[in-house]
Amino acid sequence: MMIELTAREYEIACEVGIRRYRASRKIGAVNRKMSKTDSQYEVETNGMAAEMAFCKLIGVRPDFSDTPQVADCEWMGYQIDVKATKQPNGRLLLETDKRKLCDLYVLMCGERDVWRCGGVAHVNVIRQPENLKVLKEGYKPTYALAQSRLIPIDQLLQLAKGAKCLANSG
Repeated sequence: MMIELTAREYEIACEVGIRRYRASRKIGAVNRKMSKTDSQYEVETNGMAAEMAFCKLIGVRPDFSDTPQVADCEWMGYQIDVKATKQPNGRLLLETDKRKLCDLYVLMCGERDVWRCGGVAHVNVIRQPENLKVLKEGYKPTYALAQSRLIPIDQLLQLAKGAKCLANSG
């Protein structure tokens, strides 16, 4: 399922991404970008665009704050971190030294204003020794899951729909 942002939504993603980058550097937050080829501008704006596309998909409001947050959004009581990749077959990556963790991690594949959800994984599934990979020489080990190991978003949305029906049937 493809999610498209409107021209205005993408413009907002660019504005918020740049503000977040500046705010993070101002407070000394470590830049954890994985890409060696993309500029920080591309990484920040694509990250925010991915967050907005996921939030649009599940029907929640994105977090537009400038300050770094643990989670990108909350849905059905779960704290969610959205990860972005330009690679259609990209993997869900999670740093090993991340101190504050979310419940769920979502992989969004695409760039700019067109996105596809590659899937979702619970933090306890991701943080298993067999998922530790050295992606490139000189990089530290990173948790990495292929999209084939992620829960398809359609399944998660169906579960959520069922949970809402049960909650309203009382």
